[in-house]
Amino acid sequence: MSIYQKIFQTTSKRFASSGLISKQMLSPERALWAFPAGLAATWFIWGALTDDIKQSVGLWWDPDADIKKVEMERAKRLEAREALKAASKPAKADDDGDEEEEEEEE
Repeated sequence: MSIYQKIFQTTSKRFASSGLISKQMLSPERALWAFPAGLAATWFIWGALTDDIKQSVGLWWDPDADIKKVEMERAKRLEAREALKAASKPAKADDDGDEEEEEEEE
């Protein structure tokens, strides 16, 4: 028996003897409150979750995901085209900046 099994057994025994799960908790009068309590807990937890968490678990999907994907691909293509144009243009020397510096020194 591994150490983890021993820990699980002792914590299970403590939990069972603590009285958190007793016959009173499972009575039919309290069972009626299980649904409203679960609904309230879900209401608060759902509001606390971000869209990223909901998407990672598979509880929510982004209706604009396809549009965002197309827009990102278009932006990448435009950036690649601009980089290609900038690389193909010869570098021009900027003589105007030197003249302005000489005028300021005088």
